[in-house]
Amino acid sequence: MSAKIYRANFEYFVKDDQASLPDAFEVEAGIQAPSDEFVVSRNKQGDPISRYGDNVWDFRIYRLAGDSGSARINFEFAHKDYRNEAKWLAFLLIYFAESSVNYGVSIATIMNYMKSVRRLIGYASSQSRSIGTVLSEKKHLDEFIRTLETRTLLTGFSSLVGHLAHIPSDISGYKVSTLYSSFLAREKSKALPEDLQHPVIPPRLLSSLISDLEMFLNEILASIDNLAGFTENIIHDPLFARCESKQRQLGVRRREMAPFFNEASSAYGLERLLLKYGVSNIPGLSKFLTRIQHACRIYIHIYTGMRHSECLSLKNNALVIEKIMGRDVYKVFGDTSKFIGQKKRVAWVTSKDVVKAFEIARKISILICSQCDILQHDAPLFISAVYLGFTGVKIDLNAPLVIQKHANKDQEIFNYFSSDLYVIEDSDFDHLVAVDPFRTWHKEKAFQLGSVWRFTTHQFRRTLAFYVSQSANVSIPALKSQLKHISREMTLYYCNASACISEFDHDEHISHLMREIKPESDAHAYLAVVADRTEPLFGAYGRFVDRNVTERESEGLLLNDRKELVSRFRKGELAYKETPLGACMTTSQCDKKLLRLVSACISCDRAIIKPSKLEQVIARQRIFVDELKSKDDSSIALRTELSELEDLESYQRRIALLRNKEA
Repeated sequence: MSAKIYRANFEYFVKDDQASLPDAFEVEAGIQAPSDEFVVSRNKQGDPISRYGDNVWDFRIYRLAGDSGSARINFEFAHKDYRNEAKWLAFLLIYFAESSVNYGVSIATIMNYMKSVRRLIGYASSQSRSIGTVLSEKKHLDEFIRTLETRTLLTGFSSLVGHLAHIPSDISGYKVSTLYSSFLAREKSKALPEDLQHPVIPPRLLSSLISDLEMFLNEILASIDNLAGFTENIIHDPLFARCESKQRQLGVRRREMAPFFNEASSAYGLERLLLKYGVSNIPGLSKFLTRIQHACRIYIHIYTGMRHSECLSLKNNALVIEKIMGRDVYKVFGDTSKFIGQKKRVAWVTSKDVVKAFEIARKISILICSQCDILQHDAPLFISAVYLGFTGVKIDLNAPLVIQKHANKDQEIFNYFSSDLYVIEDSDFDHLVAVDPFRTWHKEKAFQLGSVWRFTTHQFRRTLAFYVSQSANVSIPALKSQLKHISREMTLYYCNASACISEFDHDEHISHLMREIKPESDAHAYLAVVADRTEPLFGAYGRFVDRNVTERESEGLLLNDRKELVSRFRKGELAYKETPLGACMTTSQCDKKLLRLVSACISCDRAIIKPSKLEQVIARQRIFVDELKSKDDSSIALRTELSELEDLESYQRRIALLRNKEA
């Protein structure tokens, strides 16, 4: 019988210049585990990193770009009697598991499977049973499944059992009793409550964060060249900016010493900036650069909706400005962290707002990369500042590149912002309840009144999709202004994309999240109008709402019928679009604007008109008409706009008569 050769599943994802591949596994007949010397991971140069006999298998060098999860399997979790079986199960997953999309299995996926392996080993050990016994007898498998309490563990174990069942038992040594256990695990996971969604950040808090970030980045942008020059001088001159004791250690006399840190920073015009942010020495400078990187990354998250891992995977040349139909379109190109079945270029549309964040991050990256011999065009945008050597940490340049993940709160930009601005107020809590009234917010410690809001990168993605998909939900003028450009670009390219849709078309892209969340976002905007009793509604649809939905009923809509309402928006039975006069509920293409301007809404049977908004439009129209009169009091434009104003004022008078009559 001829031997069959198996290769590690993750090899499909390994780029030629990333690392050398692990050993291939040759199977002739029967069950045969690899020797302890079998190499399971290698570095770029081909030297072994981990062998089968090691208690730790290190796969960090094989991680996908931007993958910041663990990639080291430490088998010491298993009792010595079960350690060899734990290694064998891991090996089977790495070399024999078949991907559902025929493209291999990534390290991140394997690490998820290992969570189930760990629990399986723990259960078998506690019951003094072998792994083979647990897997081969249905009653033991079912009993083990009952110990799994989270969706992640249940779905992971379902996949694990499925993989083991498809590996021939003469290779694996395991006879899985039935695939019913895999089905049972999946069904139990469906019965568990759904994981809580990441909250939509209240508009006041998001606007405050954007303002703080913008002011900080503008300040850094004005000094980034001096900051880079200052840092570069520190790198190349072992005395420059060092303290007196350090220079004495190097044998320098007092009068021959290079300038100390404060004096050195003054020479680069940085004294005031560094004093403001408490940077008084070289380790402090390293921390400052790390926090600047975090500010840049958070800003990019806010204006792209990228995932954490997607942002970490960005290269220095990720931001591209394309000319499309005579206008600049800003795109960020990178790798998606979720495997999509094929290798393809992925893009996120953004706005000019992020240019400063990219420019700052790129200059810091180039500075750091000069220390570890990386080509600038291929340099990670968020490479760790540890390579500068300012903190005393030794880095192996042959090891996988260290990306700055900001896992430590001390590395975050939030340390420079006043927490008072981010204390949760009544309006913030009301927003959370309005967006998701079924969630027991009052029981969640993180969202209590008086608590400081804790921003996470996951929140920015859902928040951006929620606000951009329905602009009516952006209730604060400052936030409307801050999101104006990105809202226009995302709406244009994600909702109406044609030629460039392949750049955005995969299931994990934010464009899909926008389409998925839009019915929920539209329903929220509609309910906000229904629940608002500060003024009566006019227009044909507005009068219908006012007459048929009482205050008590509106409260019921917010709770009892919300899911049904979202379903109707999802099916296209309802629609909601903000207009200058209020809102429009038409589900078809608007045919009124072709005839007239804003006043076209007056005669529309799907219009909701608010008196306060009508007053604002009339005030602006009067100013516009006066400007036209001052230029040419007989122009066609003046006659058109004057007619528009007269129609609006006439409708306002009709509203006044109606209100007086009803009073």
